[in-house]
Amino acid sequence: MVTPVESQHPESMASFAPTRHFIRVSLACVQCRSRHLKCDAKAPRCSRCQTDGKQCTYLKSRRGGRRRPTSSPSPVPADLPMQHTAALPPPPPPECASLPVPDENIFNDAYCGVPRSIPMVTPTRGSTSSGSSPTANSEAQIEDLLNMYYKYFHISHPCVLPRWSFQIRLSQDPATLRPLLLTMQYIGALFTPSITSSAFEPEVLQSFADFRASGAKPTGYHVQAWLLYSVAVYWCNEIERGLKLLDETIRMALDLGMHLDSFAQRYGENNPLLEESWRRTWWQLYVIDGHVAGSTHTFPFRTSHIQPTTALPCEEELYEKGEIPKPRTLYEYDMREFADDEDQDFSSFAHLVGLTRGLDLALSGRRPNNPDPPSVVCSRVDTCMRAWCSLIPPKKRCLAREDGTIDEQLFKANMLVHTYIVDLHRELSSLSYSPIESVSRCAPPAPADANNPNKTPKDVQIHTSKVLLAVDKFNNLLTLPTTIISHTPFVICMIANTTIAHLSACKHLYRDKTLQIERERIRLNMGALKTLSMYWPLGKRTYREMATIARDILSLTDRDISPISNSDRAAVRSLDTTPPAMQPSPPPPPPAAATAPTSAPTVAPTIASTQAPSTAPPNPILHNHHDQQPAMIPNTTSHGVIMPHAPPASYPDVLSFDFNGIFDVGDLFDKSMTYDYSVLSLPSSVTQDVS
Repeated sequence: MVTPVESQHPESMASFAPTRHFIRVSLACVQCRSRHLKCDAKAPRCSRCQTDGKQCTYLKSRRGGRRRPTSSPSPVPADLPMQHTAALPPPPPPECASLPVPDENIFNDAYCGVPRSIPMVTPTRGSTSSGSSPTANSEAQIEDLLNMYYKYFHISHPCVLPRWSFQIRLSQDPATLRPLLLTMQYIGALFTPSITSSAFEPEVLQSFADFRASGAKPTGYHVQAWLLYSVAVYWCNEIERGLKLLDETIRMALDLGMHLDSFAQRYGENNPLLEESWRRTWWQLYVIDGHVAGSTHTFPFRTSHIQPTTALPCEEELYEKGEIPKPRTLYEYDMREFADDEDQDFSSFAHLVGLTRGLDLALSGRRPNNPDPPSVVCSRVDTCMRAWCSLIPPKKRCLAREDGTIDEQLFKANMLVHTYIVDLHRELSSLSYSPIESVSRCAPPAPADANNPNKTPKDVQIHTSKVLLAVDKFNNLLTLPTTIISHTPFVICMIANTTIAHLSACKHLYRDKTLQIERERIRLNMGALKTLSMYWPLGKRTYREMATIARDILSLTDRDISPISNSDRAAVRSLDTTPPAMQPSPPPPPPAAATAPTSAPTVAPTIASTQAPSTAPPNPILHNHHDQQPAMIPNTTSHGVIMPHAPPASYPDVLSFDFNGIFDVGDLFDKSMTYDYSVLSLPSSVTQDVS
């Protein structure tokens, strides 16, 4: 009788030649491995699959070992049947075997135990053969790189086949998947500090050059390789090369017709999982194109003129298991506001695509030639985002899944919403622009009329309130229990843009203890950038740019600060990061002639005005230092001075899609005033009486 080796100890056979008395754990069938069960490795079907009436599939081994002789060996199919097979990542290694791995938790460390049967490619310059036999060490290293790719990059860019399915495909057709495999290894090396990622890039470039020279027709796998590599190149601080690669990827995808519904059907091999991968590839390309447009402030998107018909992606959990439902169409999504509740079941990825399409349409007015006025663009984007938020179903309003993990696609959508609110509304707010901001590649150019004195106090306060509330919510997202490096690197520019607006608020609006709290939030943002800079060279450049901007903006002088008490001024100075030797000397006091008349109770004091030692300080929201124009103050007898700064949100609040405080701001103002906004109601938590 043949005794199977216990699956908990696969490494115990490393020093033994395969014999008839032992069966390597790598020969366990895919069905047993996916359910974390022992397998006796009988061929053509193991005992468990025979009992359960399941199809039994083995992966071809490249490291020795043989199955018992049979009269009819089972061929390896093109892929597993995906519609009803709940296949999860392979079992964990011995050190993880005792930990429970729930089926619904697909983003865990179970990937670290993938059987070592993938045909590996060593990072040797000039070698283009995929059939070479690598050493055991190189095989283990390359497999570790794939683990890192799936653990830290695949989560936020989920278009490549799930790990277990990719492994099957790779064992059957390594030549076709070679460029994609090398790209995934290179990206995995970026997340492995002990490995020099540059050692793997020549192989990627060589495989791309070989394919271009061959003149062969590209496949969907080539589009995936080019797309993922363009993101890596862009964030490795080769921006122009990354953009050229993205352009090449878009042309390749359009030539193949990946944006059409027929592509997935034609090249999906009647495999629902492969068809889903092709659909995801197009939509991932579209979302990344939108991220690039936002990071470079170039609108409209490169793919804005495309009219896609491909169906929308399914839920991540179903994709990773291979249980692909009937795909929902773009038309169904566009008609969701008229559908019944049961017909609004779209995936998180589909909602991210929907938000991106809405932003694409609304932001097209930011074209370089003859752009629309900022107020028009801002209104369109507000409408787009408010409509999107209001149609999010209840089960999608919480970013946390049942297993406690964070929904990455909804997280990304949340970040986009708050980033664009800050970007667009800041132009119309009292948060002044500083010339030092041009140091940042991520920062948008200051609009020509950013400090327009013709802004009405009502509009200024509305837009300022929206910016500050969006900054609060954005900061709260960074405190969620996620691994910051597993987010798309495009969050780097989102963090940078939000931080710059936050710095302006720290300079012009916040005082006393509130200023100290907001400085901690600035540190949170800088810490996130610093962590990301350890893996993405362009992130390191962004972190340094932000440090330069922050040092300049926060080195405040008396001339930069609106009139406040001596204690407030001392508090601000105590937070100044400028070394003592570099502190500028205070300017002389303003001449007495500059004192403002005392007979204008409805006019905010300007920089040169003086105040009686009385009552409430000037409204910091309405005070605009740069234009130094009088600003009308609404009646504050009932609420005191308005501070649209919400208290720290609780954990459930952070996870919830509650945008009322961003889009509805009417209660900030006196009820007798007339507004252009039809629905206005800000929760009382965002007002603060400081009189």
